[in-house]
Amino acid sequence: GGQAGMDTSHTSPPRLKLNDAALLAYMRTAVPHFPPAIASLRVTQFGHGQSNPTYKVECLLGADHGAGTAPAAATYVLRKKPPGKILASAHAVEREFAVQRALAPAHAVPVPRMIALCEDVDVLGTPFYLMTFVPGHIFIAPGLPALPSPEHRAAVYDEMAAVLGAIHRVDPAAVGLAGYGKPDNYSHRQLERWARQYHASVTTPEAPVVALIQWLRAHVPAEEPSGRLVHGDFRLDNLVFASPSGPLGGGGVTAVLDWELSTLGAPYSDIAYNCMPYHLPPGREAAAYPSFTSADLPPGVPSEREYVAKWARASGLPNPMLSGGSCWPFYAA
Repeated sequence: GGQAGMDTSHTSPPRLKLNDAALLAYMRTAVPHFPPAIASLRVTQFGHGQSNPTYKVECLLGADHGAGTAPAAATYVLRKKPPGKILASAHAVEREFAVQRALAPAHAVPVPRMIALCEDVDVLGTPFYLMTFVPGHIFIAPGLPALPSPEHRAAVYDEMAAVLGAIHRVDPAAVGLAGYGKPDNYSHRQLERWARQYHASVTTPEAPVVALIQWLRAHVPAEEPSGRLVHGDFRLDNLVFASPSGPLGGGGVTAVLDWELSTLGAPYSDIAYNCMPYHLPPGREAAAYPSFTSADLPPGVPSEREYVAKWARASGLPNPMLSGGSCWPFYAA
């Protein structure tokens, strides 16, 4: 936590170890054109922000002898359900695999290429999937302190708004995702699901949370653009940029990660969640969702109103801060 960004290749020894031999045997049969000369795997774990354990799987032509220096002939990323008792609908790696596989051919939304989904729990204990490794840079701090100029920061926000807009322009039926979620009453269903999960996870509900749930129930928007693809966790640190200096450094977003909460629903929920740093107390750089370092936005970072307008242009949807403004407080809350 607290860091400004990181290279996507940054991994550490696995906290939850995998059965490398079982994985290699599976990959020999499931991965197309898997090089027969691969003798061993080097498996390390990504550290940042995954509720589904995520690993870098490097395929080696010889034994690594624990040195970590043998060159990799091929590199993949593996995401799996965590072990143990989990909420029934959570950690749905099968859905993640399905949505990214559906999006890949159209090239409108950058995603890693899906390689194989394994639902056989005998291989690694829980379902998992393999995808291509996307090299690049992930920005964590929304103030983008590592970037050299206001223009560089503005370009990152322009690109982020464009990518979220591209997600919301996808026609779910055209990419085979018509059945990926229920098309209507998204906000009502989300609210009731989170309320249920909150009450199930605490013994004594806190008064402010109960009051918030009551306020939200009274303000669920009746009319909302719905039935669109929503990411569900769209934020700066779920985007891979080609360059550590962002689009002005020679590369925009090469992959959108972490699709486990995606479904069909209301795009306004995505853009509101994406705007959370504007609403968080400043100075929470190390929090699960980092905020800006101070109340004054860094030069080049758009205001929330400017950013939402960029997204509205990119998505082709009405600007929720302008259309009467009545629904924006609900989504922001």
